[in-house]
Amino acid sequence: MKNLARSNPSPEEIDAVTAVCRSELEAAGIKPFESTVFLGGEVPSRAIGELASWGFRRAWYYWVAEGPGIPPHIAEELHAKHGNDVRVDGHCGCPSPREWHKGFAVGRYHVDTQEGLNALADTIRSVAVAASQDAKAPTAREQIPGPEKYRTPAIDQRCIVGADLERLRTAANEACDLLAERTYGSPARSPGHNARLLPERTLKTIPVPPEGQTPAARWREAGEPDPHGVRYDCDRAQLAGGDLTDDEAANAVFLDPSINNLTIAKERFRWLSRRLETADAGLAKVKQIIEDVDNRALAADGPVTPTLQEMTDEEMRKIFALASRKPEDWRPCP
Repeated sequence: MKNLARSNPSPEEIDAVTAVCRSELEAAGIKPFESTVFLGGEVPSRAIGELASWGFRRAWYYWVAEGPGIPPHIAEELHAKHGNDVRVDGHCGCPSPREWHKGFAVGRYHVDTQEGLNALADTIRSVAVAASQDAKAPTAREQIPGPEKYRTPAIDQRCIVGADLERLRTAANEACDLLAERTYGSPARSPGHNARLLPERTLKTIPVPPEGQTPAARWREAGEPDPHGVRYDCDRAQLAGGDLTDDEAANAVFLDPSINNLTIAKERFRWLSRRLETADAGLAKVKQIIEDVDNRALAADGPVTPTLQEMTDEEMRKIFALASRKPEDWRPCP
């Protein structure tokens, strides 16, 4: 930076020096303030700077910056890049912040170059921004959950998956009852038509992740095989911690995130994800079988055959197998 020290400056020199100082401050993004008169000093400038409680005043070939202090680890980063022209405490030997301040914050610099002034201003801004974000963060007391907050993310995931599974299973069973005419739907439609519409409506209630959201499994979205093979094609009881309910497993890992409980949670998440997909796919298959039979009955000449009578034994077997699959039907975990 230029040596701006002057002896007995004229008003024109004061204006010129003030303009240079203002320009240097603005180049660094530091707000300049100007007094109406020159108050004295080796540099005849009416301009000083202020940034996040730091003050800047011009000396003969450098800026003096003073403020609340820059944390040691951040001051070290600044020193590593600009230590020779952003001098801690104005020290001509350019010691590091830790060496000179013994782990305390640095609140005074002499800055010899425009690049250094820019870097110091950027550092001060980053500290101020981080402090403002910390101030907005909830305090430790505010983070203590109230009664409505005791549900953990793991429990939320279980509840969503469990609710979807139950709706899908119920819809499949009710569709079977409609087909067998144990229950009756709309009299304007055939039993098969009513049975087909039920899983169709239920499938629409299961939320589908919009484009851009995270899918349940990327390998499934990509059409790839399950990387774990048939590892999770089993009953819940055959998993690690299989004696725990989903609620109990979630609470266990929340209260004690040991490697044992984390393993239980990992196994349970993977298992629930696959069960939901299996139930969804199973209900879609039930819907498709009923729709195929219904269309076949409608296409026949003469009176429309009731869907259940049109259905083959194999088709009926598939529907009841999909709707009434029991835990013991799963293959045991390897």
